[in-house]
Amino acid sequence: MRGENHRAAEQVAQFLIAGGHKHFAFIGGNKDSNISQIREDAFINYLKTMGFDDIQVAYGDYSFQGASVAAREILQAGKPVDAIFCASDYMAFAAMDVVKREFGLKIPEDVSIVGVDDVPEASHSAYDLTTYSQPAGSLAEEAIKIIDQQIANPGRRAQRREVRGELILRGSARMPDNSIFTIGDKKIWHS
Repeated sequence: MRGENHRAAEQVAQFLIAGGHKHFAFIGGNKDSNISQIREDAFINYLKTMGFDDIQVAYGDYSFQGASVAAREILQAGKPVDAIFCASDYMAFAAMDVVKREFGLKIPEDVSIVGVDDVPEASHSAYDLTTYSQPAGSLAEEAIKIIDQQIANPGRRAQRREVRGELILRGSARMPDNSIFTIGDKKIWHS
């Protein structure tokens, strides 16, 4: 059971392009993390198919401290950056702090930041993070279904399923002019 890491990263890339961004960066987790690698590859490959070749990459080791160092590395590289996609919300929080406090840039006017996971803090006004939601409840429900099926039929081969998420729009990223939907109290984006 897993979230849709490949689709999430591609959708974030599409969203950032639709918002008018031209200079992209990715802050990954560990270099050997399968999930981070899937997100990085999908994000970069999609951008490259759309003609964006110079994407900055740094690694934050899934920690606040590591992501702070990665954000500094990106912003001090001397290359323009107007959008940063982080492999987790907690790394996005660190990147936001560095962007605002150390470099004096405005979010989202100067730099848009997007994370993944939709942790509870993402909706707090201090961050107001645009993020790809990995629905924990749906992941758990699907895992229980698979376990029940495995118990009922022990010889059955292992299954791999992805649970659909959504890109939740908040104030940390510039909004495109289209494909924004309101569902309940959430704004979401679909390409």
